[in-house]
Amino acid sequence: MKNLIVSFVCAVGLASAGGAETTRFYRTTFAQDFREVVNAGWGDETGPGAVIIDLDAAVGRQTFRGLGGSFAEASCFTLMRLPEEKRAQAFEMLFGKTGLRLSVGRIHCAASDYSMHLYSYDSVAGDVALKHFTIDDDRTWVIPAIREALKVNPSIFLFSSPWSAPGWMKENGTMCGSRLKPDMFGVYADYVVRFLRAYRDEGIVISAHTPQNEVETEQSLNSPTLLMPAEDEAKFVLALKPRLDAAGLGTKIWILDHNYNLTNHVDAVLATPGVREAVAGIAWHSYEGGPEAVRRYRDGCPDLENIHTEMGPHIDRSKRDFLWWGDLILRGFNAGQTGFTNWCLALDENGQPNTSCGFPCAGLVAVHSETGEIVPSNQYQAFRHISPFVDPGATVLEAPLVTALPKGPAAGRMKKSVYSVFRNPNGTVVVVINHPSEGGGQFMLRRNGRYLPVVLLGRSLTTVVIE
Repeated sequence: MKNLIVSFVCAVGLASAGGAETTRFYRTTFAQDFREVVNAGWGDETGPGAVIIDLDAAVGRQTFRGLGGSFAEASCFTLMRLPEEKRAQAFEMLFGKTGLRLSVGRIHCAASDYSMHLYSYDSVAGDVALKHFTIDDDRTWVIPAIREALKVNPSIFLFSSPWSAPGWMKENGTMCGSRLKPDMFGVYADYVVRFLRAYRDEGIVISAHTPQNEVETEQSLNSPTLLMPAEDEAKFVLALKPRLDAAGLGTKIWILDHNYNLTNHVDAVLATPGVREAVAGIAWHSYEGGPEAVRRYRDGCPDLENIHTEMGPHIDRSKRDFLWWGDLILRGFNAGQTGFTNWCLALDENGQPNTSCGFPCAGLVAVHSETGEIVPSNQYQAFRHISPFVDPGATVLEAPLVTALPKGPAAGRMKKSVYSVFRNPNGTVVVVINHPSEGGGQFMLRRNGRYLPVVLLGRSLTTVVIE
């Protein structure tokens, strides 16, 4: 009943001002969880010094693919062990229309550092014909979890990333660290194609693939990794692309799959003859560097998709609050990213289980190991302001500020605010504003020559939906 009353108040406010649009407002603060709130309506004028986001002057940029999460085996284990009712609740919270409506999913190709055990799809040394290839290790937890998600949202865009090739294909003979042997690039490309075809045979279509998760990470102990410097990634792309084409898979290749500060790696890979035509995008992580690095690829390589493919919550919730996530995600969209994928859809309250070196990762939701309670993370709180309202296929808009920020204390508060604007295929416009300052502020939205004040409470995340 509360939501109906709020929507009615907003509609009445607009009607009294002579407007035909319905506008809804949603806000999260540290004092109040996500909720729909009442805001003032549209008017014909605004006062001097107003800070105006000009929707009328907005320019369309990239196409929104969506927000998503990773089907790490540890996450799939955590979700699929829940009782049926709790499991349905969790998948609805993540993928359902009453939840986040996640529309992107990441699958690890063989074991990751958040698997239940180390495994490859062919552990028989020297099996270059891949006669012993099998995805049976994924049938226990991973494939059932993906199918469960697809039942809730059949339109999830799936992409895959390997953490390591089988150890026998590598110089050190194990899945942990080192590089591919020089004569194994073609065999490894065949291995990836077998993986993609095997998943397709299970009814799971993987639409994009990154040659390597974190190309410049080399860890040891029990964490699968494969070092893939630029020359190796370029060589592998040139081996993989013709095999994908011959198999008729249509799977896109996204390079890098690592941090924003590794633009030199991207440049070197793209500069290799034949690679630029073979790749469709660049996958980014946000552990180092900032999303502004993406902008020059958006502008200089407009045919390449830029998408964020990994970073998740910290088990210490005080380290990355929802405003930290709001700032990072919105800056990414403003720089040219099409989407944002988290790492680990679900883990328990201690960030377990995993086979890694003890990374302090948390799930997008935490599932309490004793009670089964499902607790949204701070990252979930930020996602909640975007994915329920912005549809895949929406256009990310660049809407300018047409007045300077006010002088004095208000300027200090407002200059830290970040906003992103989206236009859905049905014409609905969504404005998301991250305001981390303690003091409040206000933006004015200009649309069709009229003005809408958006009140920003201190330390708040706000979504405005204009229908």
